[in-house]
Amino acid sequence: MERYTIPVIGIIGLLVVCTHPLWHYIAVIFSLGVIVYTCLIFASDGDVLLMMYEKFGKKADVFKDRVVWITGASSGIGECLSVALAKQGAKLILSSRREKELERVKVRCLEEGSLKSADVLVVVMDANKFDTHNSCVNQALQHFSKIDILINNSGVSQRSEVQNATLETDQFILNTNLIGCISLTKCILPHMMEQKTGHIINISSVAGKVGNPCSATYSASKFGMNGYFDSFRGEVYPYNIFVTNVCPGPVSTKIVENAVQDVLGKEPIKNYDGYAERSLTLIQSGERCAELTLVAAANRLCEIWIARPPFLILIYMAQYMPTCHRFLTQKLGYRKVLAFRKIQQA
Repeated sequence: MERYTIPVIGIIGLLVVCTHPLWHYIAVIFSLGVIVYTCLIFASDGDVLLMMYEKFGKKADVFKDRVVWITGASSGIGECLSVALAKQGAKLILSSRREKELERVKVRCLEEGSLKSADVLVVVMDANKFDTHNSCVNQALQHFSKIDILINNSGVSQRSEVQNATLETDQFILNTNLIGCISLTKCILPHMMEQKTGHIINISSVAGKVGNPCSATYSASKFGMNGYFDSFRGEVYPYNIFVTNVCPGPVSTKIVENAVQDVLGKEPIKNYDGYAERSLTLIQSGERCAELTLVAAANRLCEIWIARPPFLILIYMAQYMPTCHRFLTQKLGYRKVLAFRKIQQA
């Protein structure tokens, strides 16, 4: 029945407009509104509401002296977020598996921000080692006595077809991208509930709104993140704890080049959409992604989309025209699979 919904509503609307002249004016105003909104989408690198808050909402200076924990802080979006927050005077907890890279990011934060060495704490943590998360939280609390904001950013991408990916690979991606975030959030949650305030920011993905062939498990982890924390939001509302899900499209980091293949530890032959092959007119810079994420965090938005057309248009289609979106993306998706196979065989 879903495929007939839009045509039926359109026919009913046309009949109403034709039989009631007053509706002519309403229809014209509505049409103008749709045209303006569509133009804004084509001109934006994020959803329209986010763009409005960027222009008229609260600024990132609200993070001064806040204690912010960023996972996956050793590179990419996590590094850009760390530097952006350091410039605003936030106190930082930087986490990832790579201590040397974390120390490099810490030095950069101290150089570009107005922080002292004690204002940036490095906590080496593996998202997959759940039994270590509680001790990491205790280490952070001993240093700063509080955690105001948690940014769940750690994750890995994927480039393999479902039929070829091993179950071990699927489990690794789900554990890193989803279960690890849930585990750390659960460890921090009692502290936030006790202090009656907090903010959980999840770096999800456009792939958590729109299915992505050759990245099925990655998409599953991001759909799972959105669903889990949308449910979580209602449970923690009485404690003044806010949740923001951030869904970026392609960003100029090395997440694709470091993507997990069909077998864990396997070196990629060649990623068909790696950084060198992605158009700079379509991808976002890590700095811009971090900037818009802080706009969303400062204004406590529930969910944002960070992408340029055509990716942004696909998200709007998935949200408001699901039948058209599925019809279109199943054909485009198969073309993507064929491109992936071709480049792997080259």
